[in-house]
Amino acid sequence: MGSKRVARRARAARGASPGIPLLALLILGLAFAAVRPLGAQTAEREVVLRFLPPPGEVEGYRVLLTHEATLLGAAIDVRRVAPDADGVGRVAVALDAAAYLARMTAYNAAGESAPSNQIRVAAACEAEPCDDANACTADTCDSSGCSQTPLEDGSPCDDGSSATQADRCVAGSCVGALASLALDAVVPAVVRPGSSDLLIQGLGFANGTALHFENGGGKTPRVRSVSLIDSRTLQARIDVRAQRPARTRFWDVVVSLPDGRSARLVGGLRVDP
Repeated sequence: MGSKRVARRARAARGASPGIPLLALLILGLAFAAVRPLGAQTAEREVVLRFLPPPGEVEGYRVLLTHEATLLGAAIDVRRVAPDADGVGRVAVALDAAAYLARMTAYNAAGESAPSNQIRVAAACEAEPCDDANACTADTCDSSGCSQTPLEDGSPCDDGSSATQADRCVAGSCVGALASLALDAVVPAVVRPGSSDLLIQGLGFANGTALHFENGGGKTPRVRSVSLIDSRTLQARIDVRAQRPARTRFWDVVVSLPDGRSARLVGGLRVDP
């Protein structure tokens, strides 16, 4: 009678044993997750999990997913997965843009293994920065992917134009006021006949600013080139022709913008003989 009990216990132990080695091999099984967004900042992507299949008979696998933010869990039965030629098993699951914690189990007729080690699948927007190139939005990465929140009206920004000043955010857009146009100085302020390089200093200069001279009498200095350094500085090259009788002349320096605004520096350039 005692020998029969021992035999029954031995058969029961043999029936349960196929489920035991699955745990040990899956603990080190989940190597990493390869995240491949299906579209730029989309809410759906394919995640490929790699694992080391355990020895023995395996009927299938389950992927255990936990939403990192809500802690809600789901189990996906992926059934039997044959390993690739390199001996690594691969299974693809579709996820939204949120971050997840992933584990796996294996099962056969004897039961299901304990869960493997846990890995983190990063949110889709962690791989690519959330940047909409708008200076007046705050770009964040959350459980739904990238999101942009307008900054408070009046927040400082840069609209990228040298012709504006006091740029501020208004309803999620960067708006700058046209700078006041003014002339402060010409450096050097005194030139002689021939070619001279000048710096025109002031406020509100922009691309397309024109330079000319007025009210000096005689031959007007010729502007050969003018270029914008920044909203406060122009660089110019001029030609001054000799005159007879030779005498000192003063010229008004005038700048004008494409929108029709102009500014004048009376007597800003002196021409000596």
